[in-house]
Amino acid sequence: MRRPMASRAAAPAKRSTTVAARASAPRKSRGKRPAPAPLRESEGRLGLRRPPSQGRGLVTFERVLATATELLDRVGAEGLTTNLIASESGVNISSIYKYFPNKHAILVALFERYNQQRFEAVRELVETFGGSPDWEHTLDKTIDKILSTRRATPGNVALRRAMRSSPELAEIDQQANQSVARWFSEQVRQLTGLPERRAIVVSRLAIEAETALMDWWESPDVDYAPMVAREIKAMMRAYIGLYAPPSAPAKA
Repeated sequence: MRRPMASRAAAPAKRSTTVAARASAPRKSRGKRPAPAPLRESEGRLGLRRPPSQGRGLVTFERVLATATELLDRVGAEGLTTNLIASESGVNISSIYKYFPNKHAILVALFERYNQQRFEAVRELVETFGGSPDWEHTLDKTIDKILSTRRATPGNVALRRAMRSSPELAEIDQQANQSVARWFSEQVRQLTGLPERRAIVVSRLAIEAETALMDWWESPDVDYAPMVAREIKAMMRAYIGLYAPPSAPAKA
């Protein structure tokens, strides 16, 4: 954070008036931020050497990723090697290196693909968040969707752990969070009336907290406990609720 920001907790008496004013004030129409980029070719030694083309190359590329996904569940990221992928997939090692310079590049390709799948699963919900009178319900549905998508993704737990295992992979993970947070900040700004810079900070904090808590929810210590999922939603509602107008549930 580049400069200190006034705490709302310091002036509780003014909060309801401020929130009410924001809720009733007309909101300016602003251009939407572009959605996060789809699966891309990462730069540097963790990027694809070349994208797959149609036909045999695409089949080979997909077989490598599918085999890596299966192996992540069996041996984890630590036990994953390009030689093991070649042996299990039946793809010649030279064909693997044609697309991927190393195993980390394979992990990044999987990470970016999974991120894009989760993004597409919640995109329509999130893009209604800022204008939703019952924003708490929309937020809960979004979190439920992300959790169910995570749980249905083979190898996700090992992959999430791998993305924190080296500075280069951690940087890519952070870049993904930054991209999603800047996109989400447009909805936060629309809902709360916060200045752009403050909305970006609030959105980034929300995304970082949500990601860390969902990683914990998937860990063996928690093992997808429904109680933890409920608490994640409660925490996110409480944090966004510091700045948003009261949610108005739809009448039956």
